Amino acid sequence: MVIALVPAMLAAAALATAEARHDIAAGAFVRAGDFVAASCTTAGPPALRYEPQLRATRALRAIAARECISSNIVATLPAIAPGQRVTAITGEGSVTIERAVEVLEAAGPGQRLLVRAADGAPYSVRFEEVKP
Repeated sequence: MVIALVPAMLAAAALATAEARHDIAAGAFVRAGDFVAASCTTAGPPALRYEPQLRATRALRAIAARECISSNIVATLPAIAPGQRVTAITGEGSVTIERAVEVLEAAGPGQRLLVRAADGAPYSVRFEEVKP
């Protein structure tokens, strides 16, 4: 059974420099959809740190909307990150089931990850982006 997840925003393409789409709090998990390609110069201290034990990237400091950062990490960000609310979709034949879940692990398309449903039960799914 394949379960497709519908993230709130799809991943950005590989970037040379990136601009934050919105304010990002220090310590927050980030994903590719939080940034957009931009032609700008980077300044300031490092903004992102990859945490291998979580397979996720966090903001080292607060990042303001439209702030430009180096994208050497941004280009490798997952499409979805822990804490993000998505819709899990599964189906067979003419039956489709949609369920709101919380992402527990960062992932990109084709990767497996854990999600948690409202009843608290975690389960493993394969992430496939669904175009809205």
